[in-house]
Amino acid sequence: MSWSPQEDAVLIYYASRDVPISIVADMIGLRCHTRRTSGDITNRVASIRNCESLAYGYDLYPNMRWNSDRVDDWLARAARAMRGGVDALVALLRYDGAAKRAVQRACCPC
Repeated sequence: MSWSPQEDAVLIYYASRDVPISIVADMIGLRCHTRRTSGDITNRVASIRNCESLAYGYDLYPNMRWNSDRVDDWLARAARAMRGGVDALVALLRYDGAAKRAVQRACCPC
């Protein structure tokens, strides 16, 4: 199954901020209403890093890290291309009570 622009936005936003993959998967489920496994996330991140790195803001050389300025630029372009624009992107990435509960479940499955 191909990735939607919304899924890519959630993935790139959280992955670029070093959020664990299991939490990224939960956030995609919460915001995009799709089920992605940790393996799906890992494969997509590998694809971005290996094939699409410049478009998404991942610096392969010299530091092998996400470039936050380029990620933010990519997110701004993605927002303009999304139905609903910036408001839709803000809704996808907001950290509200539901997002906080998803993070807490992943970090402390008590």
